[in-house]
Amino acid sequence: LAEEDDSRLTSKHALASAYLSDRRIKEAIEMLEHVVTVWKRTLAEDDHSRLTSKHELAKAYLDDRRIKEA
Repeated sequence: LAEEDDSRLTSKHALASAYLSDRRIKEAIEMLEHVVTVWKRTLAEDDHSRLTSKHELAKAYLDDRRIKEA
């Protein structure tokens, strides 16, 4: 699958969420940063998938005590 494939990015988002649940915060952040970067290039600003991934990334930053980035 291509890097920008919706299914691939949705799966990466789900895996990152599982990492967060397992307290694997650094891995989740790395994956979500990638997903958000690609969504920014390919989806509208108000797209549900893009917003959901940004929200999950903000939660991950908070879990990692990176308040300013959240």
